Amino acid sequence: MRRTILMVLAALVGFVGVLQVASDPTPPPEFNIGIGDHPDGASAVPSAWYCPWVEAGDVIDSAISVASERDTTVDLTLLDPLTNAEPTTFAFEMIGPGATGIETGNLVRRGESPGIIEFSDGPAAGISMRWADGQIAADRCVVSVRNQWYLTGGATKTGTFTQLRLFNPFADNAEVTITAYSEFNLDLIPDLDTIDVGGRSWTTIDFEPYLPFRDELAIRVTTTSGFIIPVLVRTDEHGEAVWNGTALSENWEFPVAAPGGLEPSIAVMSGGKNDVIVSVDIVTEDGMITDARTITLDASVPASIPLGDLAAPPYGVRVRSTAPIAATVVAVVPEF
Repeated sequence: MRRTILMVLAALVGFVGVLQVASDPTPPPEFNIGIGDHPDGASAVPSAWYCPWVEAGDVIDSAISVASERDTTVDLTLLDPLTNAEPTTFAFEMIGPGATGIETGNLVRRGESPGIIEFSDGPAAGISMRWADGQIAADRCVVSVRNQWYLTGGATKTGTFTQLRLFNPFADNAEVTITAYSEFNLDLIPDLDTIDVGGRSWTTIDFEPYLPFRDELAIRVTTTSGFIIPVLVRTDEHGEAVWNGTALSENWEFPVAAPGGLEPSIAVMSGGKNDVIVSVDIVTEDGMITDARTITLDASVPASIPLGDLAAPPYGVRVRSTAPIAATVVAVVPEF
Protein backbone atom coordinates (compact mmCIF):
# COMPACT_ATOMS: atom_id res chain seq x y z
CA MET A 1 0.00 0.00 0.00
CA ARG A 2 1.38 3.37 -0.88
CA ARG A 3 2.10 5.29 2.32
CA THR A 4 3.22 8.80 1.35
CA ILE A 5 2.33 11.44 -1.16
CA LEU A 6 4.50 11.16 -4.25
CA MET A 7 4.08 14.68 -5.51
CA VAL A 8 2.62 18.02 -4.58
CA LEU A 9 1.37 19.85 -7.65
CA ALA A 10 1.11 23.58 -7.78
CA ALA A 11 -2.26 23.41 -9.50
CA LEU A 12 -4.11 21.82 -6.56
CA VAL A 13 -7.00 24.11 -5.74
CA GLY A 14 -7.32 24.94 -2.07
CA PHE A 15 -4.04 23.42 -0.89
CA VAL A 16 -1.69 26.36 -1.44
CA GLY A 17 -1.90 30.03 -0.63
CA VAL A 18 -1.75 32.90 -3.07
CA LEU A 19 1.55 34.75 -3.38
CA GLN A 20 1.53 38.35 -4.56
CA VAL A 21 4.21 39.34 -7.07
CA ALA A 22 5.51 42.89 -7.05
CA SER A 23 5.68 43.56 -10.79
CA ASP A 24 2.83 43.62 -13.31
CA PRO A 25 1.36 40.13 -13.88
CA THR A 26 1.94 38.47 -17.23
CA PRO A 27 -0.96 36.99 -19.18
CA PRO A 28 -1.63 33.33 -18.29
CA PRO A 29 -1.67 30.66 -21.01
CA GLU A 30 -4.91 30.54 -22.94
CA PHE A 31 -6.84 27.28 -22.90
CA ASN A 32 -10.00 28.20 -24.75
CA ILE A 33 -8.86 27.19 -28.21
CA GLY A 34 -11.35 24.63 -29.50
CA ILE A 35 -14.95 24.82 -28.36
CA GLY A 36 -16.63 27.10 -25.88
CA ASP A 37 -15.66 30.59 -24.84
CA HIS A 38 -14.63 30.12 -21.22
CA PRO A 39 -11.08 30.90 -20.04
CA ASP A 40 -9.19 28.38 -17.95
CA GLY A 41 -10.94 29.41 -14.76
CA ALA A 42 -14.24 30.35 -13.18
CA SER A 43 -16.28 32.98 -15.02
CA ALA A 44 -19.60 34.66 -14.33
CA VAL A 45 -21.59 32.46 -16.71
CA PRO A 46 -22.91 28.88 -16.68
CA SER A 47 -20.08 26.40 -17.18
CA ALA A 48 -19.23 22.71 -17.42
CA TRP A 49 -16.14 21.26 -15.75
CA TYR A 50 -14.68 17.88 -16.77
CA CYS A 51 -13.06 15.54 -14.21
CA PRO A 52 -11.20 12.65 -15.89
CA TRP A 53 -9.62 10.90 -12.89
CA VAL A 54 -12.48 9.85 -10.59
CA GLU A 55 -12.75 6.42 -8.98
CA ALA A 56 -14.61 4.78 -6.11
CA GLY A 57 -14.23 1.07 -5.44
CA ASP A 58 -12.97 -1.41 -2.84
CA VAL A 59 -9.66 0.42 -2.20
CA ILE A 60 -9.90 3.92 -3.68
CA ASP A 61 -12.43 6.61 -2.82
CA SER A 62 -12.95 9.97 -4.47
CA ALA A 63 -14.77 13.24 -4.02
CA ILE A 64 -15.88 16.17 -6.14
CA SER A 65 -15.52 19.59 -4.47
CA VAL A 66 -17.26 22.67 -5.86
CA ALA A 67 -17.32 26.37 -5.03
CA SER A 68 -19.35 29.28 -6.35
CA GLU A 69 -19.58 33.00 -5.68
CA ARG A 70 -23.30 33.06 -6.58
CA ASP A 71 -26.36 30.93 -5.96
CA THR A 72 -26.21 28.10 -8.47
CA THR A 73 -27.66 24.75 -9.42
CA VAL A 74 -25.00 22.03 -9.57
CA ASP A 75 -25.54 18.99 -11.80
CA LEU A 76 -23.01 16.17 -11.33
CA THR A 77 -22.82 13.35 -13.88
CA LEU A 78 -20.67 10.23 -13.30
CA LEU A 79 -20.25 8.15 -16.43
CA ASP A 80 -20.50 4.39 -16.39
CA PRO A 81 -17.45 2.33 -17.46
CA LEU A 82 -19.72 0.51 -19.92
CA THR A 83 -20.07 2.63 -23.05
CA ASN A 84 -23.64 3.84 -23.65
CA ALA A 85 -24.76 2.73 -20.19
CA GLU A 86 -26.86 5.18 -18.24
CA PRO A 87 -24.74 7.57 -16.15
CA THR A 88 -25.34 8.37 -12.50
CA THR A 89 -26.62 11.91 -11.95
CA PHE A 90 -26.97 14.07 -8.86
CA ALA A 91 -28.29 17.65 -8.66
CA PHE A 92 -28.43 20.13 -5.79
CA GLU A 93 -28.72 23.83 -5.04
CA MET A 94 -25.80 25.75 -3.55
CA ILE A 95 -26.02 29.12 -1.85
CA GLY A 96 -23.18 31.43 -2.82
CA PRO A 97 -20.65 32.36 -1.90
CA GLY A 98 -20.13 28.83 -0.69
CA ALA A 99 -18.47 25.48 -1.23
CA THR A 100 -19.20 21.82 -0.62
CA GLY A 101 -17.94 18.34 -1.40
CA ILE A 102 -19.63 15.15 -2.60
CA GLU A 103 -18.08 11.73 -2.01
CA THR A 104 -18.69 9.87 -5.24
CA GLY A 105 -18.73 6.54 -3.41
CA ASN A 106 -21.95 7.64 -1.73
CA LEU A 107 -23.53 8.02 -5.18
CA VAL A 108 -22.08 5.00 -6.96
CA ARG A 109 -19.23 2.59 -6.27
CA ARG A 110 -18.15 0.92 -9.50
CA GLY A 111 -14.48 1.78 -9.93
CA GLU A 112 -13.41 4.32 -12.53
CA SER A 113 -16.14 6.82 -13.32
CA PRO A 114 -15.06 10.21 -14.78
CA GLY A 115 -17.42 13.06 -14.07
CA ILE A 116 -18.92 16.27 -15.44
CA ILE A 117 -19.91 19.21 -13.22
CA GLU A 118 -22.39 21.73 -14.63
CA PHE A 119 -23.04 25.08 -12.94
CA SER A 120 -26.08 27.20 -13.79
CA ASP A 121 -24.24 30.38 -12.74
CA GLY A 122 -20.81 31.55 -11.65
CA PRO A 123 -18.05 32.31 -11.07
CA ALA A 124 -17.79 28.67 -10.01
CA ALA A 125 -15.19 25.92 -10.13
CA GLY A 126 -14.69 22.23 -9.35
CA ILE A 127 -11.89 19.87 -8.37
CA SER A 128 -11.65 16.10 -8.05
CA MET A 129 -9.78 14.24 -5.32
CA ARG A 130 -9.06 10.54 -4.85
CA TRP A 131 -7.49 8.76 -1.92
CA ALA A 132 -6.63 5.41 -0.40
CA ASP A 133 -4.85 4.35 2.78
CA GLY A 134 -2.00 6.82 3.28
CA GLN A 135 -2.25 8.58 -0.10
CA ILE A 136 -4.09 11.40 -1.79
CA ALA A 137 -4.08 12.87 -5.31
CA ALA A 138 -6.08 15.77 -6.66
CA ASP A 139 -6.29 18.51 -9.27
CA ARG A 140 -8.80 20.99 -10.61
CA CYS A 141 -11.24 19.78 -13.22
CA VAL A 142 -11.01 21.28 -16.72
CA VAL A 143 -13.43 23.95 -17.93
CA SER A 144 -12.28 24.48 -21.51
CA VAL A 145 -11.31 22.23 -24.38
CA ARG A 146 -8.41 22.35 -26.82
CA ASN A 147 -7.32 20.59 -30.00
CA GLN A 148 -3.78 20.17 -28.63
CA TRP A 149 -2.53 19.54 -25.09
CA TYR A 150 0.89 19.19 -23.47
CA LEU A 151 1.73 17.13 -20.37
CA THR A 152 5.18 17.25 -18.75
CA GLY A 153 6.63 15.60 -15.65
CA GLY A 154 6.19 11.93 -16.54
CA ALA A 155 8.79 9.18 -16.03
CA THR A 156 9.16 5.43 -16.48
CA LYS A 157 12.45 4.89 -14.69
CA THR A 158 12.68 1.80 -12.50
CA GLY A 159 9.83 1.80 -10.00
CA THR A 160 8.03 4.80 -11.55
CA PHE A 161 4.99 4.49 -13.80
CA THR A 162 3.17 7.01 -15.99
CA GLN A 163 -0.34 6.66 -17.37
CA LEU A 164 -2.29 8.91 -19.73
CA ARG A 165 -6.07 9.09 -19.35
CA LEU A 166 -7.99 10.29 -22.44
CA PHE A 167 -11.50 11.31 -21.40
CA ASN A 168 -14.12 12.10 -24.05
CA PRO A 169 -17.14 13.63 -22.25
CA PHE A 170 -18.92 14.49 -25.51
CA ALA A 171 -21.32 12.49 -27.65
CA ASP A 172 -19.14 12.39 -30.79
CA ASN A 173 -16.19 10.04 -31.14
CA ALA A 174 -12.68 11.51 -31.00
CA GLU A 175 -9.56 10.61 -32.99
CA VAL A 176 -6.32 11.28 -31.12
CA THR A 177 -2.60 11.25 -31.93
CA ILE A 178 -0.08 10.80 -29.10
CA THR A 179 3.47 12.13 -29.49
CA ALA A 180 6.03 11.33 -26.77
CA TYR A 181 9.33 13.05 -25.96
CA SER A 182 12.09 12.01 -23.58
CA GLU A 183 15.75 12.69 -22.87
CA PHE A 184 16.34 10.71 -26.09
CA ASN A 185 14.43 13.36 -28.11
CA LEU A 186 11.30 12.35 -30.06
CA ASP A 187 10.17 8.84 -29.09
CA LEU A 188 8.07 7.34 -31.85
CA ILE A 189 5.26 4.98 -30.81
CA PRO A 190 3.50 3.74 -33.96
CA ASP A 191 0.71 2.10 -31.94
CA LEU A 192 -0.32 5.54 -30.65
CA ASP A 193 -0.40 7.39 -33.99
CA THR A 194 -4.19 7.08 -34.12
CA ILE A 195 -6.41 6.27 -31.15
CA ASP A 196 -10.20 6.27 -31.24
CA VAL A 197 -11.98 7.32 -28.06
CA GLY A 198 -15.73 6.72 -28.16
CA GLY A 199 -18.22 9.36 -27.17
CA ARG A 200 -18.77 9.68 -23.39
CA SER A 201 -16.04 7.17 -22.65
CA TRP A 202 -12.32 7.06 -21.98
CA THR A 203 -9.15 5.06 -22.45
CA THR A 204 -6.00 4.81 -20.31
CA ILE A 205 -2.51 4.27 -21.75
CA ASP A 206 0.35 2.85 -19.69
CA PHE A 207 3.67 4.17 -21.06
CA GLU A 208 6.01 1.75 -19.32
CA PRO A 209 5.55 -1.02 -21.94
CA TYR A 210 6.13 1.48 -24.78
CA LEU A 211 8.94 3.65 -23.36
CA PRO A 212 10.62 2.03 -20.34
CA PHE A 213 13.52 3.56 -18.37
CA ARG A 214 12.81 7.21 -19.26
CA ASP A 215 13.84 9.75 -16.63
CA GLU A 216 12.01 12.55 -18.45
CA LEU A 217 8.75 11.96 -20.30
CA ALA A 218 6.54 14.60 -21.90
CA ILE A 219 3.51 14.03 -24.10
CA ARG A 220 1.67 16.01 -26.76
CA VAL A 221 -1.95 15.04 -27.37
CA THR A 222 -3.54 16.18 -30.64
CA THR A 223 -7.13 15.56 -31.71
CA THR A 224 -7.79 15.34 -35.44
CA SER A 225 -11.53 15.03 -34.86
CA GLY A 226 -13.67 15.52 -31.79
CA PHE A 227 -12.33 16.63 -28.42
CA ILE A 228 -10.81 14.92 -25.38
CA ILE A 229 -9.60 15.91 -21.90
CA PRO A 230 -6.17 14.37 -21.08
CA VAL A 231 -4.72 13.82 -17.62
CA LEU A 232 -1.33 12.39 -16.60
CA VAL A 233 -0.90 10.05 -13.63
CA ARG A 234 2.49 9.28 -12.10
CA THR A 235 2.94 6.63 -9.42
CA ASP A 236 5.72 4.90 -7.52
CA GLU A 237 6.03 3.03 -4.23
CA HIS A 238 5.47 6.26 -2.31
CA GLY A 239 2.16 7.30 -3.85
CA GLU A 240 0.35 8.86 -6.76
CA ALA A 241 -0.17 12.29 -8.35
CA VAL A 242 -2.37 13.48 -11.18
CA TRP A 243 -2.40 16.64 -13.29
CA ASN A 244 -4.14 17.97 -16.38
CA GLY A 245 -2.84 18.85 -19.80
CA THR A 246 -2.04 22.49 -20.55
CA ALA A 247 -1.49 24.91 -23.39
CA LEU A 248 1.88 26.54 -24.14
CA SER A 249 2.98 29.88 -22.73
CA GLU A 250 6.06 32.07 -22.38
CA ASN A 251 5.10 32.92 -18.78
CA TRP A 252 4.14 30.59 -15.93
CA GLU A 253 3.55 31.28 -12.24
CA PHE A 254 3.37 28.56 -9.58
CA PRO A 255 3.21 28.31 -5.81
CA VAL A 256 5.55 25.59 -4.54
CA ALA A 257 5.18 23.46 -1.43
CA ALA A 258 7.24 20.42 -0.48
CA PRO A 259 6.11 18.91 2.85
CA GLY A 260 7.86 15.91 4.31
CA GLY A 261 11.17 16.62 2.61
CA LEU A 262 9.89 16.25 -0.93
CA GLU A 263 12.22 17.51 -3.66
CA PRO A 264 10.53 20.05 -6.02
CA SER A 265 11.40 20.72 -9.64
CA ILE A 266 9.82 22.23 -12.75
CA ALA A 267 9.25 19.85 -15.67
CA VAL A 268 9.44 21.80 -18.94
CA MET A 269 9.26 21.09 -22.66
CA SER A 270 9.62 23.31 -25.72
CA GLY A 271 6.67 23.47 -28.07
CA GLY A 272 8.73 24.56 -31.08
CA LYS A 273 11.65 23.45 -33.26
CA ASN A 274 14.28 25.78 -31.78
CA ASP A 275 16.14 25.86 -28.49
CA VAL A 276 14.58 28.03 -25.77
CA ILE A 277 16.12 30.00 -22.90
CA VAL A 278 14.15 29.35 -19.70
CA SER A 279 14.62 31.54 -16.62
CA VAL A 280 13.25 30.95 -13.13
CA ASP A 281 12.48 33.72 -10.61
CA ILE A 282 11.84 32.84 -6.96
CA VAL A 283 9.38 34.87 -4.84
CA THR A 284 9.77 34.55 -1.07
CA GLU A 285 8.51 36.51 1.92
CA ASP A 286 11.74 38.51 1.76
CA GLY A 287 11.41 39.47 -1.91
CA MET A 288 12.18 38.19 -5.40
CA ILE A 289 15.30 36.40 -6.62
CA THR A 290 15.46 37.18 -10.35
CA ASP A 291 17.10 34.64 -12.67
CA ALA A 292 17.67 32.24 -9.81
CA ARG A 293 18.22 29.57 -12.44
CA THR A 294 18.52 29.73 -16.25
CA ILE A 295 18.79 26.82 -18.69
CA THR A 296 18.85 26.29 -22.44
CA LEU A 297 16.02 23.91 -23.29
CA ASP A 298 16.69 21.80 -26.37
CA ALA A 299 13.87 21.52 -28.89
CA SER A 300 11.77 18.36 -28.36
CA VAL A 301 13.80 17.30 -25.30
CA PRO A 302 11.99 17.69 -21.94
CA ALA A 303 13.97 18.64 -18.86
CA SER A 304 13.59 19.15 -15.11
CA ILE A 305 14.79 22.33 -13.41
CA PRO A 306 15.64 21.57 -9.75
CA LEU A 307 14.32 24.03 -7.17
CA GLY A 308 15.26 22.48 -3.84
CA ASP A 309 18.54 24.37 -3.47
CA LEU A 310 17.12 27.81 -4.34
CA ALA A 311 14.91 28.56 -1.32
CA ALA A 312 13.01 26.94 1.54
CA PRO A 313 9.37 26.28 0.54
CA PRO A 314 6.73 27.50 0.47
CA TYR A 315 7.55 30.12 -2.16
CA GLY A 316 6.41 31.31 -5.55
CA VAL A 317 8.02 30.56 -8.90
CA ARG A 318 7.83 32.62 -12.06
CA VAL A 319 9.01 30.85 -15.23
CA ARG A 320 9.92 32.95 -18.28
CA SER A 321 10.98 31.63 -21.67
CA THR A 322 12.02 33.05 -25.04
CA ALA A 323 9.40 30.89 -26.81
CA PRO A 324 6.25 29.06 -25.67
CA ILE A 325 6.81 26.04 -23.41
CA ALA A 326 4.79 23.63 -21.29
CA ALA A 327 5.57 23.52 -17.56
CA THR A 328 4.50 21.62 -14.43
CA VAL A 329 5.78 21.71 -10.84
CA VAL A 330 6.53 18.23 -9.47
CA ALA A 331 7.83 17.18 -6.05
CA VAL A 332 9.10 13.66 -5.38
CA VAL A 333 10.68 11.70 -2.58
CA PRO A 334 14.48 12.19 -2.98
CA GLU A 335 16.54 9.27 -4.20
CA PHE A 336 19.51 8.36 -2.03
